[in-house]
Amino acid sequence: MGDGATTRTRHGRGGVTGSPGYDLETGFSDMVSVLNDNLGPALTQLIAGKDRQTTSRWMSGKQLPKSLEPERRIRAAYQIFMFLTHDPQAPQSAHTVRAWFMGMNGQLDDMSPAEAIAANRTREAMAAARAYRAGG
Repeated sequence: MGDGATTRTRHGRGGVTGSPGYDLETGFSDMVSVLNDNLGPALTQLIAGKDRQTTSRWMSGKQLPKSLEPERRIRAAYQIFMFLTHDPQAPQSAHTVRAWFMGMNGQLDDMSPAEAIAANRTREAMAAARAYRAGG
């Protein structure tokens, strides 16, 4: 991995797989935990559109989102995170991927990928991740 930082992952029933780094068996609380551990609480909360107390309840498994959109955004962010950190050709470190999530992105009209996901522009954020992974 790029700068030597360790990507922390948690595993649901099926674990984390590498094709393209996303496993439908991974539990929602594990997804939130992976994002919180690697992107940090502030970015995870931005993506979810929720406060720290809510994301903490999600991580503990005590509560699930009451509406579809926050879960959809968390799942998209998790998929993108895993896609970038588990690239078989050139995996990126969690630190590098965190910086990518925070930085302005020309493919997203200079919005950061985290902001784009928070605005429900998940497909565009994944397209930007694919372009980044391809070297652009």
